[in-house]
Amino acid sequence: MRKYTFISYIFSVNNCFFSLHLHQSKLEQINDELFFFCLYQC
Repeated sequence: MRKYTFISYIFSVNNCFFSLHLHQSKLEQINDELFFFCLYQC
């Protein structure tokens, strides 16, 4: 069970940074607030 939670945690963090990267490529420059919001969501 612990291993499963760890894996899902890793996936959520990866999703977070992946979407962050997509936003960055679309907007060219990204807000620090959006970045920290993303981190806190994970």
